[in-house]
Amino acid sequence: MSEFTVGRSSTTQRPSLGAVIGYAVSVFREMLRARATRRLLGELDDQQLADIGVGRGDALDESLRPMWDLAPRRR
Repeated sequence: MSEFTVGRSSTTQRPSLGAVIGYAVSVFREMLRARATRRLLGELDDQQLADIGVGRGDALDESLRPMWDLAPRRR
């Protein structure tokens, strides 16, 4: 008779609770940074946007993105 296991293999390690919490905190900080920078981008005037090479429409689109949307925009 052969032996087999269902589910996880014995060599797979689960991340520790500390690692999971650390990752969650890291992602949350990225979200907060995205929210802050998007808000600032929305407050720039046309000259400032021109200086960084961003159009008013693109700045508005970016400033309206939710903070959890961290994926880079595809063009």
